[in-house]
Amino acid sequence: MEVERIIFFDELGDVVFKRNKRAGRLTIRVKTSKDIRVTIPAHVSYKQAVAFVSEKKEWIRKTLDKLVEKAGDLTQFHELSEFSTNLYELKIERIEGEKILRKIRDGKILVSIPFTFEISSKNVQEKIRSAILEAWRMEAKSILPGRTADLARIYGFQYRSISIKNMKSRWGSCTGHNGINLNLHLVRLPDHLRDYIILHELVHTVHKNHGKYFWQRLDMLCGDAKGLAAELKKFRLDIW
Repeated sequence: MEVERIIFFDELGDVVFKRNKRAGRLTIRVKTSKDIRVTIPAHVSYKQAVAFVSEKKEWIRKTLDKLVEKAGDLTQFHELSEFSTNLYELKIERIEGEKILRKIRDGKILVSIPFTFEISSKNVQEKIRSAILEAWRMEAKSILPGRTADLARIYGFQYRSISIKNMKSRWGSCTGHNGINLNLHLVRLPDHLRDYIILHELVHTVHKNHGKYFWQRLDMLCGDAKGLAAELKKFRLDIW
């Protein structure tokens, strides 16, 4: 009989562990950021399997990045692209010169690309995306710490620190010492889902797992917490 367990990992999220007596070795299968599965043979304990995943975190993250690139679902930017964040609008211009330049100010993400560069090339696309990410980072740092402090004060939570990061597979996390990590991509979400994630991590300062008491507390604060979690699945961290 095959048995499944779901275990949460910082930076990876939920990982499904399935014991299979017919399996010859411990294996990890990565299909998407929401589908990471570990097959455990009879002679391997869950503790060993968890340690194995922890050792392979970097490989898993790199594999997820390759899957996104292979999928080809990333936005392809060109001179007439219309793209905006909450506070900034992307503008791509052609210039004489040898370097790609970028400026983020006055409500614009201005990316200046020499005529000798192909905009469709991987390098140029990465430069454009990097400029957009920096704009999101600026927005996140201006919004998320204050909102987290407000919600913590309203609902009586305490946390040690807050960090804004460009995480590949998690919207947020809470460390064992109650440090809150929030993904800069939270600024892409509707306000009610942004608050849901912040409250999710604040509840983790009290309940360190996703057990019954965690969801009860979150329900008290958000209403239909699991409904919000389901709504959040409509948004992709890895593709924009």
